[in-house]
Amino acid sequence: MLDDHGSDGSGAVTPRRRRRNSRRRRLPGFRGRCFHPAFHLIVARIAFAFSFDRDTIGTEAGLDWLEIVLGFDCNCRCRVCPSGEQPRGFMPLEEAERLCLWGRERGATGLWLGGGEPTLYPHLFDLVTLARRLGYERIRLQTNGLMLAYEKFAERLAGAGVDTVAFSLKGAGADSHDWVTRRPGGFELVTKGVRNAGKHLDRIEADVLVTSRCLPELDSLVAGFAGLGVAEFVLWWPSTHGLSDKVSATRLVPRFSEGADALSRAFDAADVAGVGMTSLHTPPCALPEGIRDRYRPSSFWNLYVATPGGEPFRAEESPMEGGVFLQGCSACSHRRSCLGLRRDYLDAFGADEFRPL
Repeated sequence: MLDDHGSDGSGAVTPRRRRRNSRRRRLPGFRGRCFHPAFHLIVARIAFAFSFDRDTIGTEAGLDWLEIVLGFDCNCRCRVCPSGEQPRGFMPLEEAERLCLWGRERGATGLWLGGGEPTLYPHLFDLVTLARRLGYERIRLQTNGLMLAYEKFAERLAGAGVDTVAFSLKGAGADSHDWVTRRPGGFELVTKGVRNAGKHLDRIEADVLVTSRCLPELDSLVAGFAGLGVAEFVLWWPSTHGLSDKVSATRLVPRFSEGADALSRAFDAADVAGVGMTSLHTPPCALPEGIRDRYRPSSFWNLYVATPGGEPFRAEESPMEGGVFLQGCSACSHRRSCLGLRRDYLDAFGADEFRPL
């Protein structure tokens, strides 16, 4: 992504005499300047004291993970991703630093970096190094994988302190993956990126977007990428939340009832390969009996999410994670662990598929 600090476009430069006691308005770390991570740590601790209202944010104890959405810019244009309709640019480095400190002071030991596309963040390596110095034990980078096609980039991620890379996959081959991402040649680059990550990173995971295009080949995707070293797959059901063209996007959202057989085959493929696999957005009542225990709501990770300029919130509070319960849900044996249904799914397909267990 592009740096969000630019000129006025005139091309004119007006020399100024700097006053001896003048103050810089920007904190260090911008305009290409790189300071030692320990300096950023000091800045973060000072700025933190003036940033968040401790009485209204993060009062819950025992936070495990913090996800920072570094910005919404991306080098793909996925057909069911709302990032393309969000403001351009990145979170300032000092804001990301404050958030890292905010998470550590609430007990978080895991940092999840997402987007948009976080590999385009201009301060990525400085931020990861700082996070390690703050005491984060696990740093997970969620990526479309294109930048990791450069082996040197994967090596730098590992050197900075990233231990886990989660590749966003949209199909078992180029026909499906590249069609969803609108990035010709992307599947080849992602495959190369997975191989490079295997040489340098401790752990490789995959976040699989289960569109109607991907669903029939889901078992092949799992088998193929497990063979490349992916140790864990997390299934993400697409959502139309935040999209302006919901009609087109809904065509890519499978009904849960139509996906039952394909999901069963995919979980069988994961078991045969000896890798882990869970499903995020499929309530237990939408899954075949044999795989209901593979449902993992976002609340499982005890995760807070922070977006540019916003206040951190619990992941399960997002409408993309559910939130709607039907009559009879209160009596369901899975009610305590289930986050319910998405409003956009019910608006598109209704509630006939669902029965309390």
